[in-house]
Amino acid sequence: MPLIRKLPSIIVVVAILLAAASAAAATDWRQFRSDVAGSGTNEAETTLTPTTVQGLATAWSKPVGDHIQWPAPIAVGNKTVIAAAPATVAAFATSTGRRLWSFEAPTGFLSNPIAASASTVYVSSDEGPVYALDFTTGTVLWQRDLGGTYGGGATVANGVVYVGGGIRLYALDAATGATIWDVVASQNSAINISTPSVSNGFVVVNTAFGVRAFTKASGEPVWTQTFGKFNNTGTAIAGNAVFATGGRTELKLDLATGAVIWRKILYQGNEAVSSPAVGEGLVVVHIERTDPRREILTARSAATGERVWSVGYPAPNVRGFPESSPAIAAGVVYVGFTGGAIRAFDMTSGKQLWESALDGPAFSSPSVANGQLEVGTYAGSLYAFRLP
Repeated sequence: MPLIRKLPSIIVVVAILLAAASAAAATDWRQFRSDVAGSGTNEAETTLTPTTVQGLATAWSKPVGDHIQWPAPIAVGNKTVIAAAPATVAAFATSTGRRLWSFEAPTGFLSNPIAASASTVYVSSDEGPVYALDFTTGTVLWQRDLGGTYGGGATVANGVVYVGGGIRLYALDAATGATIWDVVASQNSAINISTPSVSNGFVVVNTAFGVRAFTKASGEPVWTQTFGKFNNTGTAIAGNAVFATGGRTELKLDLATGAVIWRKILYQGNEAVSSPAVGEGLVVVHIERTDPRREILTARSAATGERVWSVGYPAPNVRGFPESSPAIAAGVVYVGFTGGAIRAFDMTSGKQLWESALDGPAFSSPSVANGQLEVGTYAGSLYAFRLP
């Protein structure tokens, strides 16, 4: 009888603990673009806002390898994991920057984005294997040689790892690395398959030949939308729409059919080269190869595609060009720049709110989780910023 009386209390406690764990997990940055849909947005972040971000200060910076190229720092719980070329994956204590473990890849060049589940880190290498590493120790759990894909990383969703290898897109069992399905996604092995976006039963990638959608269950091709050329940036799924960039084009596509909802053409001389960040009703991309009279960062209405604001060059306190795909959290958009800087802009107006010097250009996409901003540099360093 005493056991029966205590059971409801035990159930309540367990429920509270599970809810707390779920809430904590929701603030993590587990994928290249925060979530499996590739939004580049952390909707759970509440600490760093337009009114507080000006107080950001360097918490720590640590050397990782020769170059951190495309990966975003993966922040899960109290650990941050990053990959650096040529061969290093390292885990750090998020609060102090103390190195917890390192893995040196015996083959493959580690320039691609990484992803993580609660227990495993997935690393796609250029001209080498996909590695699954234990999140606690860095020990190799399995590896698969798929042919390598430059620039495109892995996405892990519901026990499946989606990743490019050569001209093919693979769905792998996250626990074993066994192939669930694979399909030809590109027609040229020299051109990468972007980091997959996964949502609402679809897997979407961008290639040199356009955006392609496949069924999540079997990999069956559903549609292809061809535009521009050399479209190697990632896509973002929001609701029933796909956002993509390539050349001078920004697109919103219907997720089910690939039909164009809106198409916007950039000014002559400009090129959209970042994965879009979609959040708070806007889609934000950075612009490269810029005519000095035109924008370097643009925010459009996700609904209509109309330009809401843009940041020009030159502009007050803005030196150099953006290099990283933007990250959005709590009304702020973060972008890494050439010349060694990371900057924060107001999501409503585009006004610059904050900046900090780095030891090199930031190609790495920033991550924002649990009140901490993190970014890697081409000089091989990982930086962490938070409020004092």
